[in-house]
Amino acid sequence: MENNKIKLDKRNLKILEILDFNARVTYADIAKKVKISKQAVEQRIKKLERKKIISSYYLLVDISKLGYSAHRIALKLQNTSQEKQKEITNYLMTQKNIGWLFELGGKWDLAITIYSKNLIDLEEISKKLTHKFSQYIKEKSISTILYFYNFPNKFLFNSKENKKIKIGGDLIKNKIDKIDSNILLELSKNSRQSILKISEKLKQNPKTILYRIKRLEKNKIIVGYRADINTKLLEYDQYKIFLYLKNITKQIEEKIIEYLRNIKNSVYLTSAIGIADLEFELKVKNSEELYSIIEKLRQKFKNYFKDFETLFIRKEIIISYFPET
Repeated sequence: MENNKIKLDKRNLKILEILDFNARVTYADIAKKVKISKQAVEQRIKKLERKKIISSYYLLVDISKLGYSAHRIALKLQNTSQEKQKEITNYLMTQKNIGWLFELGGKWDLAITIYSKNLIDLEEISKKLTHKFSQYIKEKSISTILYFYNFPNKFLFNSKENKKIKIGGDLIKNKIDKIDSNILLELSKNSRQSILKISEKLKQNPKTILYRIKRLEKNKIIVGYRADINTKLLEYDQYKIFLYLKNITKQIEEKIIEYLRNIKNSVYLTSAIGIADLEFELKVKNSEELYSIIEKLRQKFKNYFKDFETLFIRKEIIISYFPET
């Protein structure tokens, strides 16, 4: 682990802060904000990539604008070796429309997010998985995600920036053609790659690619571009917290959501039908920091706080916001 560490000076942190919520910003624009040369910015970013501080650059697609909803399957495994669990995750990596795949610590061992246009598609994927690995699945839970928010890594930059990106809501079927689909696919592989590179891969005029990306943004299909910052190398752990509430009203729920959004360690917030009333994710230095945040939340909303459950996110295997259309 020591060999993978990199000293994050103020300029590196500023570069990461810029890329965190805008992975397509140019070297020249970053240079103006950081007040160093374009070449120096490029060198620093390449070094951050080599050291795996930046793992990848990914695209944020609002799947609801393509007529998809997100469903999550949580699995508790049994009678598995490391090799068998690897076989299960390798199988899931080959399946279509898997959005997120995580290894967990706690009540559940694996969490899988599936994008589907209807419940029949979801049932087919779920049954296929269950039939193939039934003897290794002790328990399974399925929930439907209504919407979720992405928040910047404020804790890392000591930033008060209160940005958010919402994904989900009412399903709207926007028609996209093969070229649009291929553009989204390329950006989902690397959201920072240039217009020229995409045009060469797809054998399209760069102006066509640029126009179509702008149209996808205007139609709110593309809602963001992010750098995947490997905060584990910076000694932060990630946890998912399930909140169980009582005496709740819409107004109180909105206040809780706003409170959670303003926690500097909060990186995701989810509203789902299934496991809990609200879910959020934190990146923290240790368990003491985790439970301190939860205790403050409990005291703030003690009349509405019933219980909570935490899951340790051990490993992120897949993160993709683009379903194969």
